[in-house]
Amino acid sequence: MHIGFDARFAGIAQGGVGRYVERVVKAFGESKTQFIMTLFLRRANWDLFPNLDGRFRRVLADVPWYGWREQLVLPAIFRRAHCDGYHLPHFNVPLWMPRPFVCTLHDLIMWEETGARVSTRMKAVARAKEHGMKLVVRRVLRRAAHCVVPSQWTADRIKPVTGIAPRRVSVIPEGADALTHVTPRPWKEVNAQYGIDAPYVLCVGSAYQHKQTTLIIDAVASLISSHPLLHLVHVGPHHPLSFARELEDYGRSMLGNRYHEVGAVPDETLTTLYRNAFAYISASRMEGFALPALEAMWHRTPVIVPRLSCFPEVLGDAPLYTVSGDRASIVYAIDQLLKSPDTRARCAERGTIVASQYQWFHHAESLLHLYTTLP
Repeated sequence: MHIGFDARFAGIAQGGVGRYVERVVKAFGESKTQFIMTLFLRRANWDLFPNLDGRFRRVLADVPWYGWREQLVLPAIFRRAHCDGYHLPHFNVPLWMPRPFVCTLHDLIMWEETGARVSTRMKAVARAKEHGMKLVVRRVLRRAAHCVVPSQWTADRIKPVTGIAPRRVSVIPEGADALTHVTPRPWKEVNAQYGIDAPYVLCVGSAYQHKQTTLIIDAVASLISSHPLLHLVHVGPHHPLSFARELEDYGRSMLGNRYHEVGAVPDETLTTLYRNAFAYISASRMEGFALPALEAMWHRTPVIVPRLSCFPEVLGDAPLYTVSGDRASIVYAIDQLLKSPDTRARCAERGTIVASQYQWFHHAESLLHLYTTLP
């Protein structure tokens, strides 16, 4: 079995998809299954996987995503590798993709959030691009041998909007244990670099509007009078079309030096931030999975999330749940954790139990089994 895997996204600088690709490839490397895998990489991440064994080959595919070269140049690069099948871990699959192939669809933001709300492009440009991408994705999914999604919530919603047959959709939960093998940076180093004082609440994710991070900023700001030492730390890549600059400006205006926009950080730093956080918070309107929340749980950090989307399915009874879009419920949840050591301990204990169920090794093994079913 010779599988071609599009690893161009791999790396922390590409946000959630980049972290997903990096973790999956490393999990493939730990598998004992016999296979040959060609990794298609860009120059920027060519050296990202130095410890892979002889089952892996590298092919340079320095083609930017979401552009015309991806549609016209990339298929030829794939064909020259002569793979038995291919896996593209995002929706940006070329229309003339060689078959058979598997694709991963992580969420339904493209359908649930209009273009003007998820990027900084002009409304007309955003809507035109969104419409074109939807057409491409629907056509690609009709040609895909299989589509992988990370949660049943995503699977249930993907079928009606894309038209893909249910028998060609597989729910394969992602892992949450990658950072357990990472040596954390000393807290003194992290604190010296970013000037973060404890206690702080932590947000992890790209600065897009559906994340509703401004709602968390408002909630923390309203708690400053009763908890003047509370800080807010936001971790995430600064994509050109995201709202990172606007978010940082708003955070500074509301919280002053209690707001810390640290950007994308290496795993050693992220592990330290998870471990020392008073709580992890998400106010996102929609997620396909809940990876940062699960990673926080691995480190016994209490989690606060809205009761919607995939969160109840993936996180169970471990978090404190809020009402989506309601600042007051976020304030109440943070205040509960600040005032009740028993609540913090209960969330930490339940969180580690839930998070331990999600392992990258199991995700990789499920993918390898799926590849054997390709026609």
